[in-house]
Amino acid sequence: NWFEKRRKENFESLYTHFKKYEDYFILPKISLGAEYGWGLSFASQGQGSVDYEQWNGTAVETGTANTGGSSVFGIDTDNNGGAIRLMFHF
Repeated sequence: NWFEKRRKENFESLYTHFKKYEDYFILPKISLGAEYGWGLSFASQGQGSVDYEQWNGTAVETGTANTGGSSVFGIDTDNNGGAIRLMFHF
């Protein structure tokens, strides 16, 4: 079977590659993993204007408000979240 042959070749290739990292594998079919997230963000809003109407208690007032442009750059963590995994391979 072509698929089975390819799967065995892939297994041998990966096994040979990861053999040099065997200190990170506790047993042949158990491994530990860890993950921590971070990210970059950039947001930009252009300048503009908004027409509005509001009730002041006695009459309706209308006007135009200018919205200022802004931009923000940030570096942040993934909600200070992380994960430690124990994976079992069968």
